[in-house]
Amino acid sequence: AIIDPSAKINPSASIGALTFIGPHTVIGAETVIHPRVTIGAYTSIGDNCLIRSGVVIEDYVEIHNRVIIHPNAVIGADGYSYITEEATNLEKMQKRDFNFSMDRQIQHKLNSIGNVIINDDVEIGANTCIDRGTIGATIIGEGTKIDNLCQIAHNVQIGKDTLIISQTGIAGSARIGDRVTMAGASGCGDGVEIGNDAVVGAFSAANSDVDPFMPVLGAPAIAYGEFMRRQRAIARLP
Repeated sequence: AIIDPSAKINPSASIGALTFIGPHTVIGAETVIHPRVTIGAYTSIGDNCLIRSGVVIEDYVEIHNRVIIHPNAVIGADGYSYITEEATNLEKMQKRDFNFSMDRQIQHKLNSIGNVIINDDVEIGANTCIDRGTIGATIIGEGTKIDNLCQIAHNVQIGKDTLIISQTGIAGSARIGDRVTMAGASGCGDGVEIGNDAVVGAFSAANSDVDPFMPVLGAPAIAYGEFMRRQRAIARLP
């Protein structure tokens, strides 16, 4: 392992072979870090955490206690943020302007300078990516469980005890409440707010806000009862 001299490692922590730990990073008591983990600078990992092989944790990430991160997850990657000098064809179309340009529309990258905060008792599945905030923090609430192959974009805030099932994608600045269930391959759009105890069904796309305690299905997602009425109507068609 390569450990920067300024890093502070609790004597009871375990560091696997070929792991890199950057400057001024803090590792708490009884935390176990498996081989081939990369941890950047000024990152803190609390007590009794388990970080499995291949995980990459970028600079300034805050991981609290009893967090489990499965192999090859990436925490704190740069957000997917770009801007063009002129309005794109998509932006023109949204404004009913069909005077499209056939020239290049160069995307200028906006670097994310925020961080990621992962609270107590969170579990993050293999190959899941959680991007850092553009300016503030991407936050995962206490007790939330995130499955494999999920994407959590920049500035997302997820509440407590929420379940994010495999292949779910959450776009930038979305707000997910407490005890929400987002079933497999579901997703939500930029800035969408999903209320406490809501359920987004499998393969559903929440493109607008979802009220608390509301189960939704479909793409775009609508209330469960309305979705089922439409499906029964379709089944009656010749």
